[in-house]
Amino acid sequence: MVDEKLLKYIKDSLSMGTSIGEMRQELLSQGWSNNEIDEAAQLAKENSSSVPEVKKGGFPKWLIAVLAVIVISAGVFGYMALRDQEEAPEEGLSETSVPEAEPFDCEADFDCFITASQTCKPATVAYAAAKDIASGVGQKVSAFFEIKGAENGKCVLYGETKEIGFTFPEDEDIPQEVMDEMNESYSGLKGENKTWEFEMEDLTALLGRLKSQDFPIFSLKYLFSNERIAGTVINCETDFDCFIAASQFCEPATVDKTTVISMFGVTHENVVLLRIDGEENGKCVFYEQQKKNKLMFPPEIPQEVVDEQQAMYDALEGMDGTCRFNKAEDLTSLAKNWKIGNMSTEDLDIAECSGELFNQ
Repeated sequence: MVDEKLLKYIKDSLSMGTSIGEMRQELLSQGWSNNEIDEAAQLAKENSSSVPEVKKGGFPKWLIAVLAVIVISAGVFGYMALRDQEEAPEEGLSETSVPEAEPFDCEADFDCFITASQTCKPATVAYAAAKDIASGVGQKVSAFFEIKGAENGKCVLYGETKEIGFTFPEDEDIPQEVMDEMNESYSGLKGENKTWEFEMEDLTALLGRLKSQDFPIFSLKYLFSNERIAGTVINCETDFDCFIAASQFCEPATVDKTTVISMFGVTHENVVLLRIDGEENGKCVFYEQQKKNKLMFPPEIPQEVVDEQQAMYDALEGMDGTCRFNKAEDLTSLAKNWKIGNMSTEDLDIAECSGELFNQ
């Protein structure tokens, strides 16, 4: 079903000589998809080509005379109306404006919302999650999220917390004051709202973590209030997308990254521990430690050469170092390059690095 607002806009724009290509970018920025634009454009063109035909044949002379009078009168009154319009103030004149797409209501279907994020299509969702943290104590949260569409090349997300707090086991004798104190730490966050700008793939990665609940519920506190809770670290294990998403907010997280490179018949397997330690004095702190370096040589290589080269790489194991980035987005950009195998010895030149690993 073609949206009437979109159809009218395209019809009006076509009548003024604007091409579909010229109006497409504006419509995309307002949240319309290419399919919606193409369907409305096709219908608009079909409608505009449906012009009633005039049957051939002569007209009576008296009708021609009447039409001549009407045309002359229309010319006179048309001139007067045009003159009055030119003299009238511009107030009240309206131009064809680009219609905004209505956000799609995903209700509580978070997969629907994630799909919308892949193209930054306007959508809303009601988010709710619960997570056990220790001995029957859990955390629960509910929030409202809306994708506003694209703006200045970024995907705009709005969020508002509805409920956030702890749940406690009924069969445990936990003092009421302890439960009240724990919930009090979150009570001020209820009803908080915020707007963020993301690259589309970054937003999709973040939402994926929210869905899987690898994103700890208590980290929503930082997401909305920039107040970090001490001791909370996201264990991404080997999920590098999880680590990239955490880096956007310089959120404490760890990941084991394995890289395998083959060159001239020699294969090098490298495993490193990467860790984000959060912000310190306005800088994002990043830690790296070498965990494993294994070389595999072709069988024709002498064993003494193999042993000598492996010993050099074994010496790297355990070496570590820390880097401080001025902006979290610099770390995110590097992490994205590392994910696709784009690595360079100059990668960390944009940060202040220290430690045995970086002082070789």
